Amino acid sequence: MFDPTLHSGPRITIMTRLVILPSQRFGALQKSCGLTAGNLANHLQVLEAAGYVAQERDEKHAQPTKKVRITPTGETAFRAYITQLKTLISQLDSPDR
Repeated sequence: MFDPTLHSGPRITIMTRLVILPSQRFGALQKSCGLTAGNLANHLQVLEAAGYVAQERDEKHAQPTKKVRITPTGETAFRAYITQLKTLISQLDSPDR
């Protein structure tokens, strides 16, 4: 069975972006995912509750920013999810099907 936390289009997009670049500013992640700020925030809450991402406020600059990073647990879960998808696809492509 697929991980219900990851089995969502926007969350797959978010996790894919974070596997490629493990730590990103909220605004950059929002832009690359094509989500509204509120939509991204809601999906990040779900991913954070599962331990897949962490959010940190960076107060060092004049205008504070939020950074989002994938956790080791999140990367492991995402890679397992991708493996499940690859297995399913190979079964669909199998001539024995």
